[in-house]
Amino acid sequence: TADLSCPTGILNAEFALGRDIVEFYKDKYGEDAFGAYVEQHIAKKAEKAIRVLLFKGDRASLAPKLKALNGIIKKATEANDITEIDKELYEEWTERFEQVLLAFSDEMLEEQENFKIYVSHKDLIHIRSELSKRPTNTGDKLLLEGGNVSFSGIPVKPRLMPDNHIVAGLTKFIIIGYRTDAELKVEHHGSDWKYHWYIRIRPGITYVPEFVQIFNIA
Repeated sequence: TADLSCPTGILNAEFALGRDIVEFYKDKYGEDAFGAYVEQHIAKKAEKAIRVLLFKGDRASLAPKLKALNGIIKKATEANDITEIDKELYEEWTERFEQVLLAFSDEMLEEQENFKIYVSHKDLIHIRSELSKRPTNTGDKLLLEGGNVSFSGIPVKPRLMPDNHIVAGLTKFIIIGYRTDAELKVEHHGSDWKYHWYIRIRPGITYVPEFVQIFNIA
């Protein structure tokens, strides 16, 4: 299970992913607000929670929002499938990304235009800082253009994931999905209506070995 908090707005709501129950209470804005609230708040937060689980999910975590399932970094850790990059030997991010790509086979590198590289938000700040110290980016593999960072034409994207990790590979083989079941019950209490919205969300994450690799800068 992974807890999600939805701030009170048009409707009051409490939502816990995996706890199955969401309760809504009609107020002065009326029933028309119900669908908009679900779409703008519940769906958005559920999507964010699942994206967090993709990288940081850990059933053994003390943080409730990370306990729903194991993400790809945890899976790779348990399988002893994380490649370490020596931070003293490869001080620059350019050198580290080069080591990342060299870890893939020639067959995988043939599809390099479909690669993605993921780092934490804080690591992306370090990368941009490294880029800003260079007098010119001419001929450099690591570029900052229009606020976007790329390495050898491969997008470098920030995600909610542990620092000092790099996730790289063919992203079409990182599969994240979920199935939902929902049931709405309405009860009348005095002058007001009470909505009981039961939602079950079953998330699942899979990644195909070799197509995606995990690296730790140690």
